Amino acid sequence: MIDGKEIERVNKFKYLGLVLVTVDSNSTTDIKARLTIARHATLQLTEIWKAKDIGMDLKKQLVQSLKWSTALYGSESWALKKCDEKLVTAFEMWVWRRMLRISWTERKTNKWIPVKIGITEEKCILELIKHRKLSEYSHWKRSDSVVLATIEGEIDGKCFPGRRRTAWIDDVRQWTGDDMNVARTNAVERRYDCW
Repeated sequence: MIDGKEIERVNKFKYLGLVLVTVDSNSTTDIKARLTIARHATLQLTEIWKAKDIGMDLKKQLVQSLKWSTALYGSESWALKKCDEKLVTAFEMWVWRRMLRISWTERKTNKWIPVKIGITEEKCILELIKHRKLSEYSHWKRSDSVVLATIEGEIDGKCFPGRRRTAWIDDVRQWTGDDMNVARTNAVERRYDCW
């Protein structure tokens, strides 16, 4: 209730018109929405991908500056599951195939495409998400905040029965291979900022 008026209860809404927030805090919905927006933006540049007078390096820079910024907006807040990682990787390959104008019937593997473009594994879109999340964690860790207590699971309360959903901090644990004490120390010492 605000000023005596009842506010409509919804299952999902767009926060600031950009990030999709759901009742169950599932990142998959937001990831799919972001990738759909970026896919649509990629299709709008079809004429550029077809242009033979534009070099591959310039096209690659356009993809990384325009498409990745659109697709990864708010990715620091995503709790990635394996299925989400597959979605992001599939989107990346789709964009590179579009840029190279490679049909699905040409039987070019997803391992051949990065070699053709000259992209290393450290420069793929998943690594960019990992870098952003670890930098954000490092930033949050340098101050005491409610956000930090929430993502590290230090909030008192009762757990629901059943398997625990993938949490934001689970990605940090998995990517660094550290336990929480080591991860906290590394974040405070800014070792993840240059990861």
